Amino acid sequence: MRITKALKMNLKKAQAQGKKRVYSIGGAYKATTYCTFWRIEYLLSLQNGTMLRAGKATDFGGWKGATNTRQVSDEDISYSDLWG
Repeated sequence: MRITKALKMNLKKAQAQGKKRVYSIGGAYKATTYCTFWRIEYLLSLQNGTMLRAGKATDFGGWKGATNTRQVSDEDISYSDLWG
């Protein structure tokens, strides 16, 4: 994900709606969808042009212990929903 002015504008809109975290899907394995979470405050603090990479299963030593969509709450918004 690249931090841009448009992304920051959408993050501010989401924050005004009460959202606290953004998540992006990283992959799926055995009926579980894995994702990476970022706090909106952190993303807004980054400079424009900064690149962020979502974690992969190998970053976590396999799928065990990786965050997944079961941990998504009402305070979270998906990256794709920011643009919709």
